[in-house]
Amino acid sequence: MPFELPTVDELITVAEKLVKDNPEYAKLGIKVERSVIASAKGLTITEAENSFARSVVQKKAFVREVLEEEKLQVIKKSGLMELFEPVSIDQLGGLDGLKQYIEKRKKGFEPESSLPTPKGILLVGVPGGGKSLSAKVIASVFGCPLVRLDIGALKGSKVGESEARMRAALAIIDAIGFCVVWVDEIEKVLSGVQSSGHVDAGITSTMFSSLLTWMQESKSPHYLVATCNEIQDLLEISQGALLRRFDDIFFVDLPTEKERVEIIDIMNKRYKTSLNGNLASRTEGWTGAEIEKYVVASVYEGEESSFINVKPISKQNATILDKAREWAKFNARPANSKDADEPQAETRKIRK
Repeated sequence: MPFELPTVDELITVAEKLVKDNPEYAKLGIKVERSVIASAKGLTITEAENSFARSVVQKKAFVREVLEEEKLQVIKKSGLMELFEPVSIDQLGGLDGLKQYIEKRKKGFEPESSLPTPKGILLVGVPGGGKSLSAKVIASVFGCPLVRLDIGALKGSKVGESEARMRAALAIIDAIGFCVVWVDEIEKVLSGVQSSGHVDAGITSTMFSSLLTWMQESKSPHYLVATCNEIQDLLEISQGALLRRFDDIFFVDLPTEKERVEIIDIMNKRYKTSLNGNLASRTEGWTGAEIEKYVVASVYEGEESSFINVKPISKQNATILDKAREWAKFNARPANSKDADEPQAETRKIRK
């Protein structure tokens, strides 16, 4: 970034001066609390002054939510990233293994926590299995903003522009503080890294190096959630360097029957349908996205007509899915719930 942003101590000085210079604020008994003022970290002095004043006008106090909203506006104005609304955990069917893991990692971001700060996870699995939805749910569980980092969109046409935009985006993430950073289909984003002779190969390699360095060195309390459909592609691109930056890797498989029951229940509530009966058993091999597509179509075309028009991706890409499952046995944690009659999978560690 072109200049140093103010520290928390400097922001406290700005807030205290605002109260001192405005007698009407002092009459309100406005307190300058460090934990609240720290929410403005990432703003310039002028932006902080404006957000402090807006908070007092709206809430008669310095309120964290108002200050954080101002920081989110910085992201929007930058044009380098997108903001997405978090999604409640009750909108994600199944994936109990992942849910339990995230609930535990939430402790690492609590104020005054002495636990190591979690860095992030990689979600690998079939398209439509709930990986992107999981990123939105994680932000909801953590109670923080969800920022989508589209690395491909940062690429510019001028020499050095892509690298500068990448550094600027990562600097903004560091400045705004606690958030979930979502990188979708990361293997496609980084596909040019090893493309010899490709006009963008060098640029992408530099951006990739910046990402790796940032993941290793950044001290800001963010949580990176990357999704991947083709793990072999990612392994060839990164040679394992990227995977080592994540705390853990989760494999998101096709939903079990127990999970399909949960998904169908969520869809019934969302679309005001009443599909049940043996639908969970009939949809074996379907992803959650395919079940939702079927439920929506059934509203317009009827249940049976809609059913025969679903072409499960698991049948189209059976070989790829089998290879991914074999890799995941030794290199990833299972994200899915288990049916009651299934034996619990043993704990799996990443193969060195």
